[in-house]
Amino acid sequence: MSIYWILDAKVHDTQEYERYKKEAPKFVEKHGGEYCCRGGKVDIIAGNWNPERIVMIKFPSKQSY
Repeated sequence: MSIYWILDAKVHDTQEYERYKKEAPKFVEKHGGEYCCRGGKVDIIAGNWNPERIVMIKFPSKQSY
């Protein structure tokens, strides 16, 4: 069964974040994951959650990552 990893990210160090952006896709691909979304505009429909940056990755199974 597929699982989804959802991250609400707040960038504090832009230099480290640039390094992360280069390295993270390698990890995702190595474990069979695929990006569903990363970044972009967030529209709040209900509630008071106000994420700064959303990343959602689908993995084939819990064991795969």
